[in-house]
Amino acid sequence: MDELVEETRNSQESTESIQVALQSTHDEITVLSSKVGEFRESLKRDRLTKLVTQEKFETLLAENSTEALANGYSLTVMVVCIKNIQDLCLTAGTDISEFVLKSLSGFMTKIVGDEGVCARLAGAELAIMLPKSAYAEAGKIAREIIDELDHFKIVKKPSDELIGYIQCAFGGAALQSGLSPQDLIRIASEQASQAKFANKSTVKFNLTNHQAA
Repeated sequence: MDELVEETRNSQESTESIQVALQSTHDEITVLSSKVGEFRESLKRDRLTKLVTQEKFETLLAENSTEALANGYSLTVMVVCIKNIQDLCLTAGTDISEFVLKSLSGFMTKIVGDEGVCARLAGAELAIMLPKSAYAEAGKIAREIIDELDHFKIVKKPSDELIGYIQCAFGGAALQSGLSPQDLIRIASEQASQAKFANKSTVKFNLTNHQAA
């Protein structure tokens, strides 16, 4: 009888030990899964600016475009092009392009907030998607970014010698049936390039089938 009790006790202890081991393994798997999820999410963001990548931006744009067309919403895409990044690097005497891009992306993220999504495109181009927003709202966002940049001096330390200000050109495209995410980005990028070479800050967004507010 005593042997049976002892065997039962040992069996219970063994079972509890297995349960503890299984729980520990489960916790480790949960932690690893979380880290894998965080790593995958980090791959969808640009290393320098922390904005979403163009691939992720196009995916979000496709999803929002489908919803907007189904429900009759407006949607605007803006492309922001830095006009004078080479001049700033030349004046600074060193390559400050990463600093300029990080600074601009910070202003964009702050101003756009929860109203839209900011992304890093190729080179010195960034993008903004504004769901449920038409020309008036997009233009307001662009002006707010320009106002912030007008007050943001780039200086040499410790002398505080002025290097210059970040200058940007904006282009935009309004959602239309039949346009892919790539089309919207291309149209906005072309307008931003036109504004850049025309030495203007903004150009009128593509508003075919839409009325400017």
